[in-house]
Amino acid sequence: MSTKKMQQTKRTIRKRLIDLDKNQSDMARDLGYRPQYIVMILNGKREALHVKRKIARYLNMNFNDLFAA
Repeated sequence: MSTKKMQQTKRTIRKRLIDLDKNQSDMARDLGYRPQYIVMILNGKREALHVKRKIARYLNMNFNDLFAA
């Protein structure tokens, strides 16, 4: 995923979390992961497809729209 797309994805996730009255820490806890791990995934440091799918489901968003390259 390009840096520009990664930034756009993070921005979209932040906006959706605000709509849900949540933050990244809440999402990480609800999904059963450490907040640091979620940050690594969103920053492209980890390629965890299964977690990205869980994030998309948690946000009630289409996986391909959210994480497509």
